[in-house]
Amino acid sequence: MTKVKRSLITAIAMLIILLAGILMFACGDDKGKNELTSHTITCLDGEWYDIKTSSVLAQTGDTIIVEVTCEVFVQVESVYANDIPCTPSQQEGFYTFVMPESDVQISAQIIEGEEILTSDYGISWTLAPDQIAKAKEGDSSFIASQSFEIDFGSQYVNASMNGQGNMIYTEVFSLNQDVIPNEAISAVKPTSTLSNGKYSSAKFSIDLTKINLGTTTIVFHDTDNGRVISKKITVKEYGLVQPDKLWTVTIVVDMHNLESYQNDKFRIFFSDEGDYVYGSTYLETQFYDFDFTTIKDGKRSFVFQFNPAHQFTVNVGYQYQAGDLGIRYNYFNILSGATEEGEIVVTKDKEILTIIFDDYDMAEELG
Repeated sequence: MTKVKRSLITAIAMLIILLAGILMFACGDDKGKNELTSHTITCLDGEWYDIKTSSVLAQTGDTIIVEVTCEVFVQVESVYANDIPCTPSQQEGFYTFVMPESDVQISAQIIEGEEILTSDYGISWTLAPDQIAKAKEGDSSFIASQSFEIDFGSQYVNASMNGQGNMIYTEVFSLNQDVIPNEAISAVKPTSTLSNGKYSSAKFSIDLTKINLGTTTIVFHDTDNGRVISKKITVKEYGLVQPDKLWTVTIVVDMHNLESYQNDKFRIFFSDEGDYVYGSTYLETQFYDFDFTTIKDGKRSFVFQFNPAHQFTVNVGYQYQAGDLGIRYNYFNILSGATEEGEIVVTKDKEILTIIFDDYDMAEELG
C-alpha cells in the first residue's frame, strides 16, 4: 500500500470518527430538550374540608383540576396553588390552575357558613339566642349561664349515656375558639322522656364566665343520624343583649280601695317568664317600691321594658317582716300573659286592686 493511499484511509477513518462524535453529541442535546421534568402536587387538608386534584404528578403547563369538599357548616372562600389563587370553575367546589415549573402545595381558605336552623327529619333549635353576654363582674358560672335546647324532630337520638349522664351520640363545638372556646360548652343532656331507647330533645349550656366579645357559630351534631344544625352567636357586654325588639308598657295601679293599707309600703314586680337571656337590656325581674305618699288621685303609673315574644307576670304586694327572713311581700294579685293590643284589666279580692295596661305603644319600640 502506498503512503498516499494509507494517508487517505487514515483521513477517512478520522472523518468517520469525528462525524460519529458530532452525531452522538447532537442526539444527546435533543434528548435533554425533549424530556420535560414532572413536579409533585401536595394537598393540605383542613379540619373541616378535604382537597383532591386530578393528578399528583404533572408537567409544567398542565391544567390541574382541584376539588374541595367541606362540612355543611363552613364554606370555601378561596383555593391556592403555592399562594396563587386558583380559578373557580362553573361547577361548585371545583377549581383549576396551570402547573408551574416547581412543586405545588394546594391550600384552602375556609369561612363560617350560613347558620342551619333546621335539618333532616325536623331537627331544630327550640332555644338558641343569637346574642349572649359576657358574665357580669362578680357573677359566677352558676348565675352566668345560657341554655340552648334542641328538638330532634321525627328521628330520635340513641339514649346511650356516659358515666356522667351525658348523651354519647351528640357533640357540640364552636368554630371560633377565641370567642366561645369548647371548654365553655357543657355536655349534652336529654330533656325528654325515654322512648324506645331514644330521646326526642336535649339541651346544653354555655359558661358565660369563659367567653369573649365577638361572633362565632355553634354547631350541634347528631352523630347517631348524621344531622347538623348550627347557630351564629354574637357575644356582647353584659346589659347590651337585645335578642328581639324591645317594647315598653305602662302599668297603672289603682289604690282607691286600699285605705286600710295607707301606712304600708308596696312593691310592683314585672317578671319575664319566657326564655330570658342573661345580660339583656332589661332585667328579668323589674320592680318599683312605692307608698301612698307617691300616689296621685289614687293611682300611680309604672313603666317597664320587655320582650313582646315572651310571657310575663305582674305582681303587686305590700311589705311585712317575716322574722329572720327579712322583708317579704303579700300579693294582692298576679297577672300572667302577654298582649299586643288593647287593654287588660285585672281585678282580685273584690276589686281591691286594679292593674290597667293602657300604654302599649308600638311606636316606642327600642331597636
